[in-house]
Amino acid sequence: EKAVRADYGLPPVGRGRTIGLRREEIAFLSGVSVTWYTWLEQGRDIHPSRQVLDAVAVNLRLTAPEHDYILGLSGFAPAPREAPAAPEPGPNTNLPAPATTFVGRAAELATVRELLDDLTAKFTALKGQILEEGDIAPFVNVYLEGEDVRTLQGLDTAVTAASTVILLPAMAGGSVPR
Repeated sequence: EKAVRADYGLPPVGRGRTIGLRREEIAFLSGVSVTWYTWLEQGRDIHPSRQVLDAVAVNLRLTAPEHDYILGLSGFAPAPREAPAAPEPGPNTNLPAPATTFVGRAAELATVRELLDDLTAKFTALKGQILEEGDIAPFVNVYLEGEDVRTLQGLDTAVTAASTVILLPAMAGGSVPR
């Protein structure tokens, strides 16, 4: 979840503008000048402190890997974190980047539809890319144990805790304009 103006008590800006924060607002919330923050965005050789990078990461709502990445760019070690909990047993879901860290493991998932609903609830940006009008998008292939689910029972195909589901976007053909 990324930064949203309303979460900071800021009013919407103009018609058709994005709901995120502007450069000036991120700079202010992070305790740096707009010029300095602009230089940081541009990758200039300014040597930001870890505290500034942490503040920017918090205000941009970066994920842990994104935060670690910007720390690494500045020569800082990643923040220590607790080891993640072992995933619940459930279907194994293989995804292309950037969603490769998704673990759609929940023993109560019974169908491909439920698995994809769970996935798109966790990764909302994928919803329109994976599902269209209640069905699998035309440029996405979903395989269960190597079989295209469209040739099985579609989204109602049953999955088990031992199932392997692979989501594969089309490698050619482009996309349909929206």
